[in-house]
Amino acid sequence: MIDNLKSAFFSANLHYFLPHISQSCHEEIFRRWKSYHSSTSYKNISFPEIDRLKKSPVGIIALYHLGSHLQSINYLAAVGVKFDIVITKSLTQKYQAYFKALIEKNKLNFQPKFLDAQDPYVLLKVRNSIFEQRCVIIFADGFVGADSKSKDLLPVNFFRKKLYVRKGIALISFILSLNIYPIVQRNNGHNTVLRLQSIIRPRPQENKDGYAIRCMNDLFYILKQTIKDKLYLWECWSYLHRYHTIQINPSSRKKIAPKADMKKINIGNKILYFDILNYRFFE
Repeated sequence: MIDNLKSAFFSANLHYFLPHISQSCHEEIFRRWKSYHSSTSYKNISFPEIDRLKKSPVGIIALYHLGSHLQSINYLAAVGVKFDIVITKSLTQKYQAYFKALIEKNKLNFQPKFLDAQDPYVLLKVRNSIFEQRCVIIFADGFVGADSKSKDLLPVNFFRKKLYVRKGIALISFILSLNIYPIVQRNNGHNTVLRLQSIIRPRPQENKDGYAIRCMNDLFYILKQTIKDKLYLWECWSYLHRYHTIQINPSSRKKIAPKADMKKINIGNKILYFDILNYRFFE
């Protein structure tokens, strides 16, 4: 049942941003997504721009949920990039053993700090990391932050719709005058190549709100360009609806979707139909 439900929301979220893709294609994309993100095999990682990153001023390393992202963090540690990580407490606990192994395996001469993404004082802790000459890793497509109010989300262009995102990474960059170094990964079998994208930084005379809009649009444009031909690469398709990132027009909910846009779901001894256009269940 869980896969059934996850597949339904995956399909709805995919349809919201890419309505021209047929439901029959959704099933194949979901199958590839499930296979790709359940793989635990270690990949050989290379990073052609690593020297450029290490010689640049400390700042924010922006990663994305593109699979093997924990292995990318491991790689950065192994090649001598000093960093702390902004992450939720629940994920810190979930991957505690992984991070402990990372430290021991790479014989790090520093202890990465895990800064709680939902801590209202996370900005001050990031500043301390920068003072200690450490970069800070933040997932650009992480949808949790210190403020949980949906009214504070910023709409950015994403495929054919607006995606409502947290702007914490942009605000930290602006207030502390930090470069953002976006890094994406391109996978080919058991090989992964990390690529440093164009550095994002505040411009002279640019105000906070203007920079936040430009910064977040740039970060999600990079993501869109990375996944547009391989949609299954992005982990977040199955849970976008949980974080107010999708905002349905209330007037559209009055309409009943055609039968073709209903997904049949078995929950217990009930059969429900899920309207992927309006995110509604029907018996």
